Amino acid sequence: LLETHAVNTYGQFLDENEQILKELPPSLAAIEYYSFGASDPMYAEFQTGALARGEEIRRPGETMRSLYDVFKAIQADEADHVNTMS
Repeated sequence: LLETHAVNTYGQFLDENEQILKELPPSLAAIEYYSFGASDPMYAEFQTGALARGEEIRRPGETMRSLYDVFKAIQADEADHVNTMS
């Protein structure tokens, strides 16, 4: 329930702030986490929905260009948590 609320809240935040977020650079911490952290074998452990469907694991750090991309990645993480619990 909490993660579903988070997905919806991030979606609303992204919709309401898309233009300004796309003009701001991503944080170094986000780039490092979503780029270098993705090389950690445990990184994919929470993406059980993708693994069950035989899909590639998300590695958004490779294409992260703005703060908008960071929040989209966080929203997708929360969606993965929802899928893991269902």
